[in-house]
Amino acid sequence: METLATNPASFVLASLLTSYPDQNFENYVGLLLKEEAVNLPESLNSQVEQILQTSDVDDLRSLYIDIFERGQSVNSPYETEYGRHRAMAKGQELGDIAGFYKAFGFELETEGENREILDHVSVELEFYSLLLMKQNYFAENENSEAAEIILDGRKKFLNAHLGRFVSAIGHRPGVVENPYFKEVYGWVSDLVDQECTRLGIQPEKTDWIESQKNEETANCGATCK
Repeated sequence: METLATNPASFVLASLLTSYPDQNFENYVGLLLKEEAVNLPESLNSQVEQILQTSDVDDLRSLYIDIFERGQSVNSPYETEYGRHRAMAKGQELGDIAGFYKAFGFELETEGENREILDHVSVELEFYSLLLMKQNYFAENENSEAAEIILDGRKKFLNAHLGRFVSAIGHRPGVVENPYFKEVYGWVSDLVDQECTRLGIQPEKTDWIESQKNEETANCGATCK
């Protein structure tokens, strides 16, 4: 068993970069960029620093809304929007994610206009960073049994959820066409893939199934409007 887990700082930063850029973005991203353990590509690092230094966060908020909220039907940041059988499996998948969160003491913010749904990529990344923090805490305090439980949870969550869909978001048209978010999701996808390799797991990748999305929309009728 690995003694210490990956430094969680990169996953905390990944969560902030893939979420709606609220006050936490302004307060903490700059600090995380200074962390030695964070290895952000130079070009992406420069873009993020420029956003912070020139107070372009409002522009980034508008960009996020255009791509991931107004454009959610084709650029979804939600896990359960990916995969061939998403319509039938959505409830089951959300229940499974909620089970992970409850088992490891992760509580979602339930108030505030910018709160996210539990299968949003930024929420899953934040949860995974919590697992890393917990494993490191137990390892440092020589509680090998608890650390082993956390390690097992990491593997299962990556294999069943986080490791399966992140790369698919990076292939969506709104992301590909935007230089900033293309780099963000390229880095986040690599980060997650490296973690899977480190733990020796190979999640079955999901993708966006355009034909099924069209079928779901057609069958939804007026209730979806």
